[in-house]
Amino acid sequence: MKVLLAEDNAVNRTLAKKLLEKHGHTVVLAENGRQALEALERETVDLVLMDIQMPLMDGLEAIAAIRKKEKGTQVHLPILALTARAMKGDREGCLAAGADDYLSKPIHTPELSAALEKIRTAKITEVPASAVVATTATNANTNSLDMADALQRVEGDTELLEEIARIFADECTKTMADIRCALAAPDAPLLEQLAHRLKGSSSNLGARLLAQSAAELEWMARAGDLRSARLYFNTIEAEVSNLLVELEAISRKVPH
Repeated sequence: MKVLLAEDNAVNRTLAKKLLEKHGHTVVLAENGRQALEALERETVDLVLMDIQMPLMDGLEAIAAIRKKEKGTQVHLPILALTARAMKGDREGCLAAGADDYLSKPIHTPELSAALEKIRTAKITEVPASAVVATTATNANTNSLDMADALQRVEGDTELLEEIARIFADECTKTMADIRCALAAPDAPLLEQLAHRLKGSSSNLGARLLAQSAAELEWMARAGDLRSARLYFNTIEAEVSNLLVELEAISRKVPH
């Protein structure tokens, strides 16, 4: 199928694109809801994979805009909503906005493939509870990077893993600098957005400890508890430092 992928996180976007292409799909990219709508003006696609939390225009707004344009026509573009929050009510919110189905991130290939196949055959059904994956891992590994998990996420593609690791290292350094600025401002909404970004990219990389810590920081920002967030950020800085050291040696950790 020709798939429009709307995702603001560079790591998540690259991973999803490569996995879709490995399974024979063509991918059109957008980094926010506004770009997604602009892409649909230029391109005819079979399916939209729409991240919910994005800047400028979020996924729910974009989905609602697509459905509004379809009113009074026989057109119905399948939309699969993606969210890293996996909170109670998120699924209902996605469906209410007009999504056909819902998956939580980080993306797991079997669940994504199953959802795509349902849409491809025009027999969209509810995703079973077992397919909704919690964002924060409950069995966090003691290493900064869980190599087995990381390799599984890229279907054993070592070149893709190395590419994702390089992108993550660059993006993470910038995100950490932005988090420091948000804490100093202070700007709780921006901090929540940045922590969410860090959580998503580290989850898809297989960095479970950092993903869990970023999730904690996101909740603190959402609650407006910036005092605790500032103290907790020291822990995250240490975890990021350890992870970046491991990523520098990624070529030695990945079997060729």
